Order: sequence, then structure tokens, then C-alpha cells
Amino acid sequence: MNLSNALLLAVAAAVAAGHPSIRGGSDGGDELRRRLAFPDPPDTCPVLPNLSPYQPCCGEPPCWCDLDAESTSSSDMSSGDIDECPLYPIESIYLSRPDIIEFFASLDLVDGCETPEICQPDLSTSENLDGNSIAPSLLDIILPEALPCDKVRGNKVCGIQFKYGDGPISPSAYVPDCNEETSMRATHYKVKTFRNKNQLNRAGYFVLHEGDCGVCSTAQDLAIYMEYSFGGLTLSQIPGICYQCTVQALLPSYGFNPLNIPPKLLVDELSLCLEGSSTFACPVPQGFGFTEGCATAWAVNTFFTGLPNAVGGCLDKCLKLQSGEDDPYVVETCELHPCLRCDDSVNGDLFEQLAGMTRRGAGLHTVIPRPCGSLADVTHSCVAKMMPI
Repeated sequence: MNLSNALLLAVAAAVAAGHPSIRGGSDGGDELRRRLAFPDPPDTCPVLPNLSPYQPCCGEPPCWCDLDAESTSSSDMSSGDIDECPLYPIESIYLSRPDIIEFFASLDLVDGCETPEICQPDLSTSENLDGNSIAPSLLDIILPEALPCDKVRGNKVCGIQFKYGDGPISPSAYVPDCNEETSMRATHYKVKTFRNKNQLNRAGYFVLHEGDCGVCSTAQDLAIYMEYSFGGLTLSQIPGICYQCTVQALLPSYGFNPLNIPPKLLVDELSLCLEGSSTFACPVPQGFGFTEGCATAWAVNTFFTGLPNAVGGCLDKCLKLQSGEDDPYVVETCELHPCLRCDDSVNGDLFEQLAGMTRRGAGLHTVIPRPCGSLADVTHSCVAKMMPI
């Protein structure tokens, strides 16, 4: 069996599994969302206003994060002994701050400035839980025009500079209320990678996220991250819904034979779905949409996760989770489902090379419990200057 046919067996397996969105047409997404419910937290889990039932809490004693993980402290998630649950980083949840989400969504990139282009990631660190790796030649199929990603990583930081009028807005110009009528809000921005935070501060930039800037390092994608990190439909679920909808829509054009669907077409159409501009009736929220580059990064991530185990993917481990038979984590122990652990192993470093900004790297908490201290110490706010520069 050649590589393309082996990879496309992922599509056949998804169809054969009878996923709700494939069986149910345009209404299938609602059924899938209902079945992708997260486990109920323990009764002793501290309650956060307006967040139940989406708040992550697990372990004994119940905690927001995995106390048994190696990383157990950070400046914003620490409050005592390892046996005590850290203070919940409530400031990392922006669902209750639509003003901040709207602020970042409204910004335009400064004329003449561009975010990094999509690149071909280094797959040398990508390996699934069974030790299988994705063939590098696949990148030439799905990203044929992309140049290799910069392999020199390190402890860098991606900065964002806001502009109003003809000049930058100082990092000291935070305002707590984005609707402050007396404030002159920023209208444009640009991003740049710095060696460290000291260099970033001297240049008059804010921290957008830890690590190099990438195709997701935009104000618009940060707004999407904020909006869908918590809620009934999360970023953990949307790519899978788009994947299944795209497969369903493409099958008729290829004689209902998934082996005939070219991998690049599948990735391209999946990217359109994630942008929110799909030509198909994909069940995603009205108005949902990444920028083009970030949608491609998520599409590649989702495609690799959906590959069969034998060729480096996680499909075998994800079918029960996607069908709703399994929970994403074990409440008693905080252990993640094998599908999520496999995705981390396959796509963790790969996705950062492509996207730059991840939710944890941007200081955003999610509904999946993660190691304590793995959340970056980044707080986002609106910025203002009382008069143009």
C-alpha cells in the first residue's frame, strides 16, 4: 500500500466509525457537541461563578491542574504546598470579558507588516504513543510551497505593539475597562519575536505569548482563542467537527471512495472550514474563523492526529473519544485520554513551530486539566492613550 492510500484510510475509518456528524448531515454537529460532554467534576471541586459545568477539576484533593505533574508552580498558579490546589487563575479566562475579546478582534495589522508565513515543521520530534512517526515526505504533499520552519527555538517571546495615530502605545497604558469613553483605543498592531522579555520591554512591546511568533500570532486569532477556550463548544472539538464535515462533503465527488481524496485537498478544505469560509454546510458557529495561516496550522494538526496509528497518527486512540464513548480525562487522577496524550506527542512541538501562539503559551486556561505551572504568565487587556502620538 502506498503512503497516500495508507494515510487516507483515516478517512475510511472515520466514515466506518459512524461519527454523528457524518451520519446526521447538517444536524450532526449538534449531536456531536452533545456527545462530547466533559466529565462532571467532583462534588468537592470549588465552584467558579458562571463557569459550571465547563470548569476543569480533577484529582484527590480536587484541583484545577495536575498536582502530580513535574511542573507544579508558576507566578500565577501557586499558593502553598504541592498537596494544595493552587489558586485558580481566574484572570486567564476571558469568556466573561467580551469587551477584551472584541478589542483584539477589531484590531488591524499595521500597513506593510505581515505575520510569518506557513512553513514546513521539523518532524524529528513528532512520534505517537507507540513510537511511530509521520513520514516527512507527507509535508511535500500537503504544504508543497512552504519553506522549512526555523529550527532555532529557545526561550523566546512574541511581542505585540499597539498603535494609535502615527505612533506606538506605551506598555504602561493599560486600562481595565475596554469601554472607557475617555480612552483612545488602539486601532492597529504589529508583532515581533524577541530573545527575552527585557528586550521586548525596551522596544515598547507587550507580551502576546511565549515562544516565537507564528501564523497564529495575530490579534484576531487571540480573540478566537479567548472566545472558545471555555464554553459548550471548545477548540478541542471544533477541528474534529470540521474534519468530519469536510470528509462527508468530499466523498460524493470522489465516488464515495475515501482513498481517492487527495490529502492536500482534504487539508485545504479543512482549513477553509476552520476559517469559517467553507463552501460546505459545516456545523461551526456563525462567524467563527481563524486567519488563513492559523487555520492551515490547525488543519495540519488535525490531519496528522487523524492519521492511522501505523503511519504516526492517533486515529486508533481517538475514535471512542470523538464518538462520545470516552471522557477526555479521568476525574479521579487527572490523567488525559490516550487520544489527547497522543495528540500532544505527535503535534505538540510541531504545532508550536507552525502556529507560534498556543492557548497555554498565551496564558489562557482551558477545559482540559494540564500540569500545574504550564500556563504562561501572560495577562491580556485593552490599551489606551489619552491623545494621539
